[in-house]
Amino acid sequence: MRRENRRLREDVDIRKRATLASFDSYARLRGSRDSMFQASCSTQQQEQRAFGNLEQAIARLRTVFGG
Repeated sequence: MRRENRRLREDVDIRKRATLASFDSYARLRGSRDSMFQASCSTQQQEQRAFGNLEQAIARLRTVFGG
């Protein structure tokens, strides 16, 4: 029982970190969309991909909590 709880906590921690990393990536791309510096501008496809990754990370996190 303790091992199962530990594995579940570790799984939740991993999924939380992945979700936060996906959110951070999406937020950075979204913020750079209208940048005046050409090198830091992002494309709509990059933003959509980052948002899709964020949605997937949230879905994986929800499965851990049964929601």
